[in-house]
Amino acid sequence: MKKSLLRHFGREWTLLALCGLAVAAVACDDIRAEQFPEALINPDPPVFVFPRVPVGEQVDRIVTIENIGEADLLLANIAFQGVPEALQSDLRLYWTLTTLEVQNQRVGIEDGTSEFPSPLVVAPGAQLSFILNFRPEIADEIPAGRLVMEANDPHLRTLEIPIIGTENSGELRVEPRSINFERVAAGGRVERTVTATNTGGAVVTISRLQLDGGAGDFTVVLNDDDPIANPALLEDPDQDGVAGLAPGRSFDVIVIYQPDGDGQDVGALTYHSDAVVPQVTVNLLANGATPCIRVNPNPVQYGAVLIGRDHPERVEIESCGGEPLTINDIRLVDDGGGAFVLDEDSLPPRPSQLPAYTDADREAGNAPPSRGISVLFNPADELAYGGMLAIDSDDPLSPTIEVPLVGRGTRNECPVARVAMEEFAVLPLDVITLDGSDSMDADSVGGRPEAYEWTVVSAPEGSVAQPVESFFSPLRPADGGPADNPATPTAQFFVDIAGEYVIELRVRDDFGLVAPSEECPQDAAQVHIFAQPDGDIHVQMVWDTPRDPNQTDPDGSDVDLFLLHPSARSWRDIPQRCYYANPSPDWGALGQIDDNPTLDIDDTSGAGPENINLNNPENTQVLGNPYRVGAHYYREQFGSSLVTIRIYLGGLLAWEGHQELIDTDDFWEAAAIVWTPGDRRVQAIDQFYQDIP
Repeated sequence: MKKSLLRHFGREWTLLALCGLAVAAVACDDIRAEQFPEALINPDPPVFVFPRVPVGEQVDRIVTIENIGEADLLLANIAFQGVPEALQSDLRLYWTLTTLEVQNQRVGIEDGTSEFPSPLVVAPGAQLSFILNFRPEIADEIPAGRLVMEANDPHLRTLEIPIIGTENSGELRVEPRSINFERVAAGGRVERTVTATNTGGAVVTISRLQLDGGAGDFTVVLNDDDPIANPALLEDPDQDGVAGLAPGRSFDVIVIYQPDGDGQDVGALTYHSDAVVPQVTVNLLANGATPCIRVNPNPVQYGAVLIGRDHPERVEIESCGGEPLTINDIRLVDDGGGAFVLDEDSLPPRPSQLPAYTDADREAGNAPPSRGISVLFNPADELAYGGMLAIDSDDPLSPTIEVPLVGRGTRNECPVARVAMEEFAVLPLDVITLDGSDSMDADSVGGRPEAYEWTVVSAPEGSVAQPVESFFSPLRPADGGPADNPATPTAQFFVDIAGEYVIELRVRDDFGLVAPSEECPQDAAQVHIFAQPDGDIHVQMVWDTPRDPNQTDPDGSDVDLFLLHPSARSWRDIPQRCYYANPSPDWGALGQIDDNPTLDIDDTSGAGPENINLNNPENTQVLGNPYRVGAHYYREQFGSSLVTIRIYLGGLLAWEGHQELIDTDDFWEAAAIVWTPGDRRVQAIDQFYQDIP
């Protein structure tokens, strides 16, 4: 972790001043004149910077203070100043000391009230972390104010840490942050462009550019002039006629490398401004390549995590230099009292090497070579936690890079899954609405779960129905629709065939807890659907094509269901055959529709179903023949299909049969239906033909 001292004001405190702050805590006789505390702050200058945060979400920011002196560092009167009253409840400050056990970590300021001990003692070598949590209750709230305290560091009597939102301040983004000119012969010339952009919400004033190193081989050009020799160029660097760099505006400088001789050159170009980060440096390297390490994110911020539950965060180790990077060690130098754990399965062998990141890679837009590791956070209590990850490498500038780890434990109640209606008695081909809007999550904004998942637990054999958000065509629900949106509590379900269905609802909260589950045990939230035909004769057909990788898409085998009238001369007697090309023939009394069969679904590209319904059948004894049921393999695709036909009489399953159809035009004469006033039954025929007989 890179650390730097706050601006020193000189050793002006006397021993008397030290004793004055240490009242009742440290006796004056115990402080020798040559011993002083010394505060090392990160970041420098310290600031809590927050992005725009949506209502109900939260973001943590961290500032650390390490006592590198020889006496206790005493901090007193720690409080918020200038924080608007409306924001007092949105900001909560936590603190932790590396020398304390986990159970001693605690809240420092809540609802504007300070709960810090006075003084707060930071022993030599100890590190104090302030974790500021921002959770807005009103849309578009922007944090403002500062955290203030008094200290006995002779360099720093009063510490003020601003609290700002990026919309209230300028933010200077400079790209690239490092330039490798690689090999340039003596007398040669190479140019590279550096772009500075104001990504904040206020004007940025750039006071100066500073160029270090390179023995004069590096130069900088802005608007055809030297901004280092002529700082007035920076008053309006983007030449828009307005002083400073406005939000969203950018400007380019040209960095030129023109060496007089051979040998490596190393330099740095630093932008000085009044932005949130007042100094931004671009590293310059020429005629030499070195390993370079970069770690993202840094610091690692877990936010609020459920107590007793592992929460992994991925940390990427990048090779950013022109030479391969060797990773020598990865370790936790502070595990937060056991709250942070390295996922050993994610760690590379040590040492291990990442390839170099060359200019050719950059020009091609390739990402730097990287290796990801996982660090787990499992809080034991409702407290703030801090830890430190250390990575050793052969980067000559950062042989050990330290990454702060910060998170908070939080308690959370399980969500509760509830369905609005538990049972449906319907007809085949009906559509029902699955409704989970009675589900609850007491901890969430609005009291509702974050996600709803409907799963078909059981269904009649041959059913392909799944919950969908809506139907592509409400008039043709068999065509399906877009997948159910888990953000909404409802889903649509098409009951494609007769039988019993069980559909279960599970809900998930914003912490990832799922109910019902082992973590959140509760009774299953299920919907039971009983689909029973109400007609006199209901014929249902489904088929399974094992070699079809997706039997629900438009590309698949087509099997047609036939119902033949008793007076038909053969299966080719079209007027007496109910099928896809004659879906509602006029049978029985001419012109009367309530005794005509209807083909309700013609599925041409998958697994079915196809259904034919017939009410008021004619007397087969009078007609001299039964009704007959058959299946025709209209188009074979993906090989053979196993066809299943079920026949319901008066709503009850009377017969079920199966037949494999192998090639196009294969035909299965499945069964006959006898219908008389005293005899209503199904007779199996089970005759296979290679064409329609």
